[in-house]
Amino acid sequence: MTEFATGKPAADLPPMEARPSQSGSSNLNADDPGRPAYLSRVSNNHEKPVPSSAYRLFEQAMTSRKQILCTYHGLPRELCPIILGRSKGQEKALTYQFDGQSNKGLPPGGQWRCLWLSEVGNVRLRDGPWHAGDRHNQPQGCVEIVDLDVNPASPYNPKRRL
Repeated sequence: MTEFATGKPAADLPPMEARPSQSGSSNLNADDPGRPAYLSRVSNNHEKPVPSSAYRLFEQAMTSRKQILCTYHGLPRELCPIILGRSKGQEKALTYQFDGQSNKGLPPGGQWRCLWLSEVGNVRLRDGPWHAGDRHNQPQGCVEIVDLDVNPASPYNPKRRL
């Protein structure tokens, strides 16, 4: 049986949500005793979503200007994420795909792609030139709530700036 730092077997310890923390406070949310502390609330009384691993990797790629290698709908993609946020409550990214495959084909030089992050797999970051396309003919409609935009003069009021 597994023993913890207390020296007690795991079976002898109370359930996690009832255990006091090292500081003596519980692991429960102070404003909602039945809710675990890791689920925080924001001012509009909605739970603040925990970002997926894909979201965190896209964010890391944006802040460090790294390319992303991934799969989307089962096809390999090489892209640079430009805008990151949410649409219809789901994580979404506007990207510039410069290599790889696509159901619609990929023109020479690349093309803008809108990706649902729940459908992205095998995300890896790599060093390489940053691609953001050379045509910005119309406003983006991919990401409704913009969290991060690599454009320092973003017209989308991102929640965070790089």
